[in-house]
Amino acid sequence: MNINHNEMSLRRRALYTGLQPFLRDTELMEALILWESQYADQPKFGLRYYVADLVKKIGRPQDHKQMLVNLVATMSKSAEELLPDPSAALAAYKTRRGTSTYVNYTLAEIDAFCMLVDKWLSLVKSAAAIDIGNFVKKNLSRIKINTDLRIQMERWLEDDNQHIRVPRVEIQELRRVINLFYIGFCEYLGPVRADALLEEAVTRLKSNGGAAFSDVFNKLL
Repeated sequence: MNINHNEMSLRRRALYTGLQPFLRDTELMEALILWESQYADQPKFGLRYYVADLVKKIGRPQDHKQMLVNLVATMSKSAEELLPDPSAALAAYKTRRGTSTYVNYTLAEIDAFCMLVDKWLSLVKSAAAIDIGNFVKKNLSRIKINTDLRIQMERWLEDDNQHIRVPRVEIQELRRVINLFYIGFCEYLGPVRADALLEEAVTRLKSNGGAAFSDVFNKLL
């Protein structure tokens, strides 16, 4: 489905207007990038998929219903009722944060990373999993990763209901964290067991819900 420039601008304005009551500035920009990259060419009824994806990525599932209702209503408003087109602010945000060429892959990387670590840890006894998590948290400051990513990783390790939300991430950074987990597994379970559990985690994920991330798993390891 192709839409012209004016229609694209109107939809962007409607999204911006409808989402503003729910999201902070950075979240708004990320929401618009998500829409541009994956949903801009979809019919309006694709909104429910967009909102479901958005609330998952920003960690706000409780806002799903209200956000969707508000967006549907905003999409029916006239141009005069909408906020100005945020394209200039969005372009500046992309330049400042370097997200324009990274955002799609970044989100997939983070999702795949979390799925892999969760599955890997779930295969060991809870006491060992806690020890490994604590080992990683204690040693995160010793590896070369972005400060914001490190802080959010630490929060996620303390509470896996927390979401890792960064505008971009380098694959090498996530590989360094996975390597740190591997060292922790080796420390508490030995290298043979660590290898076997990692292989089992990847196999289970690829055959049950994680198949879409197969390419990312391969790049993470």
